[in-house]
Amino acid sequence: MPSKNPKHNKKVYYERKKQYVSGKIPIKYFVMGFIFILSITGVVLLAKYLPDSNLGHGDNLYIEDGDTAKIHYKLWIDDDRDSFIDIDVPPYQESTLDFSITKDGLINGFYYESLDLEIGEIAKFLIDPNIDADGDGDDDITGDEILGYGAPSHALFNMTIYYWIQVVNITKSEENIPASSIDIIDLPVQMENFSENYLICNVRHLFSFEFLEKY
Repeated sequence: MPSKNPKHNKKVYYERKKQYVSGKIPIKYFVMGFIFILSITGVVLLAKYLPDSNLGHGDNLYIEDGDTAKIHYKLWIDDDRDSFIDIDVPPYQESTLDFSITKDGLINGFYYESLDLEIGEIAKFLIDPNIDADGDGDDDITGDEILGYGAPSHALFNMTIYYWIQVVNITKSEENIPASSIDIIDLPVQMENFSENYLICNVRHLFSFEFLEKY
C-alpha cells in the first residue's frame, strides 16, 4: 500500500491556514450586522424624539372622569354592623366589570378612588356608613357628602364597606382623547389598539434612555 505523500498533506494544511489568515468574511454577515445596527439606531431615535404620552402619567394611561374602565373588584361588608370586616374570608361580591367612571353611575366613594388609577394599579379603601334618608346627597347627621349607600332602601344601607379593586383596562372617552390622537386614529384608546400613544408607551419601555437627556 503506497504511503501518503507528506508534501500533499502540507499543501492542504497551508491552503487552509492561508484562508483563515486572510480573514475573508461572507457578505451575508456584513448585511446582517448592518441591519442590526440600523434597527437599534431606529429604536433609540424613536424613543428619544417621540413626545411624551399626554394620556397618562408619564407613559401610562390613567382614569379620568367620563372614561370607561374594566375593573376587577372584591367587596367585603360589615353585615353584622360590629365595625369589623374580616378580609380573610371570601368576599361578599367579586367580579370584573366595565364601569362608566362618572358620579351618576357610581357611588361617590368608588368614583373618587377610581380616578387617577393606572392600568394594573390596585386600590384598597374603606367606606364608612352614611345615612341619606332625604336623598339630597349629604349625610343627614354630619352634612358631609355621601360616599356609600345612604338610602335606607338599599341592601348595603348603613354598612361599612371595604373594596379591593384593580384596573384591567381603560377606554378613553372622546372628551379625554387629545386632538393629536384623534387626528391619527378615530377609535377609543385601549391597550389593544395600536394608537399613537400606545406606540409611545411601549417604545419607551424597551430601554432606559435617561442617559440621552444630556445630549
